[in-house]
Amino acid sequence: LSSGKSTSCGCKKVDKQRNSLTRHGDIKSSTYGSWQAMRRRCLTASNHSYKSYGGSGIEICKRWDSYENFVADMGSRPKNTSLDRINNKLGYSPENCRWASPKLQAENRSSTKHYMTYQGTKKLLTEWARETDISPETLYRRFVVLGWNAEKAIETPVRAWRK
Repeated sequence: LSSGKSTSCGCKKVDKQRNSLTRHGDIKSSTYGSWQAMRRRCLTASNHSYKSYGGSGIEICKRWDSYENFVADMGSRPKNTSLDRINNKLGYSPENCRWASPKLQAENRSSTKHYMTYQGTKKLLTEWARETDISPETLYRRFVVLGWNAEKAIETPVRAWRK
């Protein structure tokens, strides 16, 4: 390196070899990482998330067996997004997937898709939580688990935890 005859310590050769093993050469991209993570969740029984995905019947469309088709359908992953299924009961396909922000992902979780009507206005539980400064967990517990009506769930003061 110091003589100038080489421009790399050898890492460029390794990267070049790794990329040559894939047709797309996109192995280090966040898009490829999302594609691989989706496949692991649905296809690898030893994956920690398999039970909630592949193990519960969530499938990947045949077209997305190919990374190139996945990119053609979804485009490159925008910064600060992740792969999201619009309808959580359906599998991964171009019609049911999008790149979503963490906020949109959180609102799309099955556990947060509860609507509350308070003072004549219907909103997601997570939206009411933001507006009232009550944690989504507290509102969920009050409204869904305990079965309180929206007024009681929102208007009951939150007690501070004693340590």
